[in-house]
Amino acid sequence: MLKRDFYNNHVDKEFTKYVETNNEGEMQEFQKYCQYYNNLGSLSMLQFELEEGQSTPILNTKRTMYLLYLLLWPMKIRYSWALFLLAAFLSFLERNNILSDVKQSQVKNKGINIFHTLLEEETLNVFLMVFLIPSGSILRTLIHLSLSLWALMHVCEMLAAQLRANPDTPVISILKPQIDQVIVSKVEINKAKNHVELFVGVICLPLVFMQYCALIFPIIYFQYIRIKYVSNLYTKHSFVAFEESVLNQVLPQALRDTAAFLSLKNFFMSFFQFEGDKSGDKKNAEGKENDFSATQRDTPRGQ
Repeated sequence: MLKRDFYNNHVDKEFTKYVETNNEGEMQEFQKYCQYYNNLGSLSMLQFELEEGQSTPILNTKRTMYLLYLLLWPMKIRYSWALFLLAAFLSFLERNNILSDVKQSQVKNKGINIFHTLLEEETLNVFLMVFLIPSGSILRTLIHLSLSLWALMHVCEMLAAQLRANPDTPVISILKPQIDQVIVSKVEINKAKNHVELFVGVICLPLVFMQYCALIFPIIYFQYIRIKYVSNLYTKHSFVAFEESVLNQVLPQALRDTAAFLSLKNFFMSFFQFEGDKSGDKKNAEGKENDFSATQRDTPRGQ
């Protein structure tokens, strides 16, 4: 609250007018959107704070690879996926300042942890590409669709930067409305990307019996989705949307209250939270046992 008041008084006196809402529901939706938008930073989308006019060869190389991937993959050119892989690996080096155009801003007294970057969306895309090996044509298309949505956001950032430098750039200037729409829709595109990945997890098991993918695919893919559920806000949103829009409409309440269904939900929860729940139950049980023993000691014999 103090930060907002300071910003409103000393930086932008019109700030409060920008976030006015008609009711509490709209305010909650706005706060949720802000949470998703701020989470883009942990997806390797907003890691660059570049000065005006600064050259960015590394960043442009990565985005160019994404552009070539978007152009070559629909043409079924072999090894087009390698361009996406190189771009993601280059982003990993940038994120850890191993190879970078500029040192990234860091939290005060804290450096960049390489293990944190392993759980970011762009790094996890590399692991998603591994599933292209044991998958059939249906799953392979869906995985490429997910990767293409990610590449599209980076490519539009590059094209928007080009338009800022030269608004009359041939061909690109015609696509300016579409480019702007992609840039302002990053939250929605990331949600759609994770919806696609969750859909892959839902249909992969039936496709195994139809011999459209290898048996090992769902076994490993469920672990991949579990990791993303723990580390990615957008994947959590996909699970919540799937449960509310599909499971709650299809499955009866009696089935959703069974131990097997609840165990499956706990499987995708944070491991530490799940362990904490079990330890909490154990402590409660021990507390009840101690209370019972104390009652037995305090009760006079013969009663």
